[in-house]
Amino acid sequence: MLRQHRWNLVSSNTEAKKIEN
Repeated sequence: MLRQHRWNLVSSNTEAKKIEN
């Protein structure tokens, strides 16, 4: 469960960077 949550954070972070760039 914790790993999935962490993956979600990384995923959203990546999406945010994509939008930023």
